[in-house]
Amino acid sequence: MTVLRRIAAGGLDPRFRAGLLVVVVVALLVLVVVTGLPSPARARAAVAGRPVLTVLGIAVLAVLLFPRAGVAAVAGVVFGPWPATGYVLTGTLLGAAAAFGVGRVLGREYLDRLTVRHGGTGRLARLDGWLGRRAFLAVVTARLLPVVPFGLLNYAFGATRVRPGTFLAGTAVGILPSTFLYAVVGAAASDPTSPLFLGAAALTAVLAVGGALLVGRLSRRGADHTPR
Repeated sequence: MTVLRRIAAGGLDPRFRAGLLVVVVVALLVLVVVTGLPSPARARAAVAGRPVLTVLGIAVLAVLLFPRAGVAAVAGVVFGPWPATGYVLTGTLLGAAAAFGVGRVLGREYLDRLTVRHGGTGRLARLDGWLGRRAFLAVVTARLLPVVPFGLLNYAFGATRVRPGTFLAGTAVGILPSTFLYAVVGAAASDPTSPLFLGAAALTAVLAVGGALLVGRLSRRGADHTPR
């Protein structure tokens, strides 16, 4: 508890806090690999008739870096696509906010020191400044890419200039389409040849490709307009 109070009060060296953030993230990744997602049967038995527990459980899974696509698909099996979308969206935003807070407390000051050390003109400083100016766009485009690790970005965004409200708004907008599609895929997984399953899978692929193209275009535009 003493260490936690010192962290909250900023009483620990920023390098130590940044190292602690890395340790936390790596430990969570190991936990995900070791435990894996719960099966639909176990999830149904654990949360049946308990919507608040369902949302909180999804929030914990988001903090623990469990894959959002898998969580949404399992929720789709258990609840159906529309309820699953609501549960997963709400729980994921809660978990993302918590992880963002951890990244802000442990990583923000260290990132500030790194940018100052390079005179505020290095590549990292330019990226951090761009994120501060184009925060909503940056968060939305990052969320549109299913291949970008959702959980890791929660912690990483916390260490940047992105404000909490902008982070949550951009996250909600960016993950809503894919969350619904993952839930539909899960709900229709028992019949993988059905039009519903095939349509949702195709739209998920289109969303991934479209997101990748959009991010590539924005990255090139940002590079052209970023002072060197």
